Amino acid sequence: NASSVIRGMKKGDDPLQDSTGWDYCPMRHAPTCQPQFKAGYFNNYMIRYLLGTREGATIPWGEVAEEHFEKAKAILEDFDLVVPIDYLADALPALACALGDGYDVGLDGSEGGRYKWTQHRRQTKPEDSVCSGDASHERHAEERLELCTLFREHNQWDAKLWEWALARWEQRQAGRCWNESAGGLTSASPSPPSAIT
Repeated sequence: NASSVIRGMKKGDDPLQDSTGWDYCPMRHAPTCQPQFKAGYFNNYMIRYLLGTREGATIPWGEVAEEHFEKAKAILEDFDLVVPIDYLADALPALACALGDGYDVGLDGSEGGRYKWTQHRRQTKPEDSVCSGDASHERHAEERLELCTLFREHNQWDAKLWEWALARWEQRQAGRCWNESAGGLTSASPSPPSAIT
């Protein structure tokens, strides 16, 4: 399982080595199927992903650092729009700008447009982003708590990237399209990390 992969990795290990215990591609469509990053999927994956397979995938385990964080921020600053996933429904005017005229996101009054973009905000549940809970009530609760704790410990730079992206969203600096359509957007209180779109 993922916890055993994370526990087995030591700082400086090659996340691409076959001996990591990473085997998450039984089905190629699985979200954990990231053969180009292998065990690196569990160690600041978003920064690794933004830096690409040549640089990001080859960073030794536990060695994602401030220089990689700064490069990832620079990449995101060049995006037309960076939307914290919880705010996707609020971002439709800016999303229309980023996608261009070829995509109907429902600004004409149709519910979600041709592609059925979400029209309702889906907040991440705080309890889903915090490692806590009583492990005695569920069969797998102890394993989930261990994975959550390990994951948070080994993904601190990704958490900082999330916080940075969320702050840019709230300060209306989330890319060219945010600035051009900010008049129709609203900001709300932040929610815990879920993803960066």
